[in-house]
Amino acid sequence: MACPAIAGSPDHSRLGLAALSRSGEAVFASYFRNPATFVADLSKTIGCGVAPLLAAAFFDNLRAGGEMGHEEGKRVVAAGGDEEVAPDLRREVGFRGEDIAADFMVEQGWDVVARNYQLNIGEIDLVVRRSEEVYGRREDTLAIVEVKTKRDRRGPPPEASVTHAKRKRLVRLACVFMERQKIRRVNIRFDVIAVDLSTEEPTITHFPGAFDADAEIR
Repeated sequence: MACPAIAGSPDHSRLGLAALSRSGEAVFASYFRNPATFVADLSKTIGCGVAPLLAAAFFDNLRAGGEMGHEEGKRVVAAGGDEEVAPDLRREVGFRGEDIAADFMVEQGWDVVARNYQLNIGEIDLVVRRSEEVYGRREDTLAIVEVKTKRDRRGPPPEASVTHAKRKRLVRLACVFMERQKIRRVNIRFDVIAVDLSTEEPTITHFPGAFDADAEIR
Protein backbone atom coordinates (compact mmCIF):
# COMPACT_ATOMS: atom_id res chain seq x y z
CA MET A 1 0.00 0.00 0.00
CA ALA A 2 1.08 3.59 -0.53
CA CYS A 3 1.74 5.57 2.62
CA PRO A 4 -0.18 8.85 3.12
CA ALA A 5 1.45 12.23 2.76
CA ILE A 6 3.71 13.36 5.58
CA ALA A 7 2.73 16.28 7.78
CA GLY A 8 5.25 18.83 8.97
CA SER A 9 7.99 21.00 7.47
CA PRO A 10 11.80 21.11 7.65
CA ASP A 11 13.72 23.17 10.19
CA HIS A 12 17.31 23.66 11.32
CA SER A 13 17.14 20.90 13.97
CA ARG A 14 16.45 18.37 11.23
CA LEU A 15 19.41 19.65 9.24
CA GLY A 16 21.53 18.85 12.29
CA LEU A 17 20.05 15.35 12.43
CA ALA A 18 20.86 14.87 8.76
CA ALA A 19 24.47 15.93 9.14
CA LEU A 20 25.07 13.74 12.17
CA SER A 21 23.39 10.67 10.69
CA ARG A 22 25.23 10.87 7.36
CA SER A 23 28.51 11.61 9.12
CA GLY A 24 28.12 8.53 11.32
CA GLU A 25 27.30 6.31 8.34
CA ALA A 26 30.36 7.59 6.47
CA VAL A 27 32.70 6.99 9.40
CA PHE A 28 31.60 3.40 9.95
CA ALA A 29 31.70 2.68 6.23
CA SER A 30 35.29 3.94 6.03
CA TYR A 31 36.32 1.76 9.00
CA PHE A 32 34.83 -1.33 7.40
CA ARG A 33 36.69 -0.63 4.15
CA ASN A 34 39.97 0.03 5.92
CA PRO A 35 40.27 -1.51 9.43
CA ALA A 36 43.83 -0.17 9.67
CA THR A 37 42.36 3.35 9.82
CA PHE A 38 40.24 2.31 12.77
CA VAL A 39 43.30 0.96 14.61
CA ALA A 40 45.24 4.15 13.86
CA ASP A 41 42.44 6.37 15.17
CA LEU A 42 42.08 4.26 18.31
CA SER A 43 45.84 4.43 18.89
CA LYS A 44 45.66 8.22 19.11
CA THR A 45 43.17 7.91 21.97
CA ILE A 46 44.01 4.79 23.97
CA GLY A 47 47.55 3.89 22.94
CA CYS A 48 49.16 1.63 20.36
CA GLY A 49 49.32 -1.44 22.60
CA VAL A 50 45.59 -1.75 23.28
CA ALA A 51 44.13 -0.44 20.02
CA PRO A 52 44.67 -3.57 17.84
CA LEU A 53 43.04 -5.82 20.47
CA LEU A 54 40.05 -3.53 20.89
CA ALA A 55 39.63 -3.18 17.14
CA ALA A 56 39.67 -6.96 16.69
CA ALA A 57 37.01 -7.35 19.38
CA PHE A 58 34.91 -4.62 17.72
CA PHE A 59 34.84 -6.29 14.32
CA ASP A 60 34.35 -9.76 15.81
CA ASN A 61 31.31 -8.47 17.67
CA LEU A 62 29.80 -7.02 14.51
CA ARG A 63 30.36 -10.26 12.59
CA ALA A 64 28.74 -12.31 15.35
CA GLY A 65 25.82 -10.02 16.14
CA GLY A 66 25.14 -8.30 12.83
CA GLU A 67 24.04 -4.79 13.74
CA MET A 68 25.37 -2.98 16.80
CA GLY A 69 22.96 -2.55 19.67
CA HIS A 70 20.90 -5.70 19.06
CA GLU A 71 22.58 -8.05 21.52
CA GLU A 72 19.84 -9.60 23.64
CA GLY A 73 22.09 -10.66 26.52
CA LYS A 74 25.20 -12.65 27.30
CA ARG A 75 25.24 -16.26 28.41
CA VAL A 76 26.86 -16.79 31.80
CA VAL A 77 27.50 -19.87 33.90
CA ALA A 78 26.05 -19.78 37.40
CA ALA A 79 27.75 -21.30 40.43
CA GLY A 80 25.77 -24.50 40.01
CA GLY A 81 26.82 -24.90 36.42
CA ASP A 82 23.49 -23.81 34.86
CA GLU A 83 23.44 -21.16 32.15
CA GLU A 84 21.51 -17.94 32.71
CA VAL A 85 20.94 -14.85 30.57
CA ALA A 86 22.46 -11.78 32.22
CA PRO A 87 20.30 -8.65 32.03
CA ASP A 88 20.99 -6.58 28.94
CA LEU A 89 21.80 -3.16 30.37
CA ARG A 90 21.60 -1.55 26.96
CA ARG A 91 18.05 -2.81 26.57
CA GLU A 92 17.14 -1.50 30.01
CA VAL A 93 18.46 1.92 29.03
CA GLY A 94 16.38 1.73 25.86
CA PHE A 95 13.22 0.90 27.79
CA ARG A 96 13.80 3.81 30.16
CA GLY A 97 14.25 6.17 27.23
CA GLU A 98 11.04 4.90 25.63
CA ASP A 99 9.14 5.50 28.89
CA ILE A 100 10.45 9.06 29.00
CA ALA A 101 9.60 9.63 25.34
CA ALA A 102 6.06 8.28 25.77
CA ASP A 103 5.44 10.53 28.78
CA PHE A 104 6.81 13.49 26.81
CA MET A 105 4.45 12.90 23.88
CA VAL A 106 1.45 12.49 26.21
CA GLU A 107 2.33 15.84 27.79
CA GLN A 108 2.26 17.33 24.28
CA GLY A 109 -1.33 16.16 23.83
CA TRP A 110 -0.74 12.87 22.00
CA ASP A 111 -2.50 9.59 22.75
CA VAL A 112 -0.37 6.44 22.82
CA VAL A 113 -1.63 3.94 20.24
CA ALA A 114 1.12 1.31 20.53
CA ARG A 115 4.52 0.70 22.10
CA ASN A 116 7.21 -1.75 21.01
CA TYR A 117 5.06 -2.93 18.09
CA GLN A 118 6.97 -5.92 16.72
CA LEU A 119 6.95 -7.49 13.29
CA ASN A 120 9.35 -9.90 11.65
CA ILE A 121 11.07 -6.99 9.86
CA GLY A 122 11.60 -4.91 12.99
CA GLU A 123 9.95 -2.90 15.75
CA ILE A 124 8.26 0.48 16.14
CA ASP A 125 9.22 2.04 19.47
CA LEU A 126 6.18 4.28 19.82
CA VAL A 127 3.02 5.15 17.88
CA VAL A 128 0.98 8.17 18.96
CA ARG A 129 -2.05 9.99 17.56
CA ARG A 130 -3.74 13.35 18.01
CA SER A 131 -6.04 15.78 16.26
CA GLU A 132 -4.21 18.91 15.13
CA GLU A 133 -4.42 21.73 12.66
CA VAL A 134 -2.81 20.87 9.31
CA TYR A 135 -2.90 23.43 6.51
CA GLY A 136 -5.72 25.33 8.18
CA ARG A 137 -8.05 22.47 9.11
CA ARG A 138 -8.33 19.87 11.86
CA GLU A 139 -7.04 16.44 10.95
CA ASP A 140 -5.82 13.34 12.73
CA THR A 141 -2.07 12.78 12.66
CA LEU A 142 -0.34 9.51 13.43
CA ALA A 143 3.30 9.81 14.51
CA ILE A 144 5.70 6.88 14.19
CA VAL A 145 8.38 7.64 16.77
CA GLU A 146 11.89 6.24 16.84
CA VAL A 147 13.44 6.64 20.28
CA LYS A 148 17.22 6.71 20.72
CA THR A 149 18.75 6.76 24.18
CA LYS A 150 22.29 7.08 25.51
CA ARG A 151 23.79 7.36 28.98
CA ASP A 152 27.41 8.11 28.06
CA ARG A 153 28.54 11.66 27.31
CA ARG A 154 31.15 10.41 24.86
CA GLY A 155 30.46 9.94 21.18
CA PRO A 156 27.79 11.39 18.90
CA PRO A 157 24.30 12.22 20.16
CA PRO A 158 21.74 9.40 20.09
CA GLU A 159 19.84 10.73 17.07
CA ALA A 160 22.95 10.23 14.91
CA SER A 161 22.31 6.47 14.89
CA VAL A 162 19.07 6.79 12.90
CA THR A 163 20.63 5.68 9.62
CA HIS A 164 19.05 5.65 6.18
CA ALA A 165 18.53 1.87 6.43
CA LYS A 166 16.76 2.33 9.76
CA ARG A 167 14.53 5.05 8.32
CA LYS A 168 13.56 2.86 5.35
CA ARG A 169 12.67 0.01 7.69
CA LEU A 170 10.48 2.32 9.80
CA VAL A 171 8.59 3.44 6.71
CA ARG A 172 7.88 -0.20 5.81
CA LEU A 173 6.84 -0.94 9.39
CA ALA A 174 4.48 2.03 9.40
CA CYS A 175 2.73 0.86 6.25
CA VAL A 176 2.26 -2.65 7.65
CA PHE A 177 1.05 -1.27 10.98
CA MET A 178 -1.58 0.94 9.32
CA GLU A 179 -2.75 -1.88 7.09
CA ARG A 180 -3.13 -4.35 9.96
CA GLN A 181 -4.81 -1.84 12.26
CA LYS A 182 -7.06 -0.64 9.40
CA ILE A 183 -6.09 2.99 10.01
CA ARG A 184 -7.40 5.32 7.32
CA ARG A 185 -7.74 9.04 6.69
CA VAL A 186 -4.83 10.20 8.81
CA ASN A 187 -1.65 12.09 8.14
CA ILE A 188 1.42 10.09 9.03
CA ARG A 189 4.57 11.61 10.45
CA PHE A 190 7.95 10.13 11.34
CA ASP A 191 9.51 11.59 14.49
CA VAL A 192 12.80 10.97 16.26
CA ILE A 193 13.19 11.50 19.99
CA ALA A 194 16.70 11.51 21.47
CA VAL A 195 16.97 10.90 25.21
CA ASP A 196 20.26 11.72 26.91
CA LEU A 197 20.65 10.08 30.32
CA SER A 198 24.22 11.23 30.90
CA THR A 199 23.07 14.16 33.05
CA GLU A 200 21.23 14.19 36.37
CA GLU A 201 18.00 15.15 34.63
CA PRO A 202 17.28 13.40 31.30
CA THR A 203 17.54 15.65 28.26
CA ILE A 204 14.92 15.19 25.54
CA THR A 205 15.43 16.39 21.98
CA HIS A 206 12.39 16.01 19.71
CA PHE A 207 12.66 16.02 15.91
CA PRO A 208 9.04 16.19 14.66
CA GLY A 209 8.65 15.08 11.04
CA ALA A 210 12.34 14.18 10.96
CA PHE A 211 12.10 12.25 7.68
CA ASP A 212 9.56 11.55 4.96
CA ALA A 213 7.99 8.44 3.40
CA ASP A 214 11.04 8.08 1.14
CA ALA A 215 13.24 7.85 4.27
CA GLU A 216 14.86 11.17 3.34
CA ILE A 217 15.60 13.65 6.13
CA ARG A 218 13.39 16.71 5.83
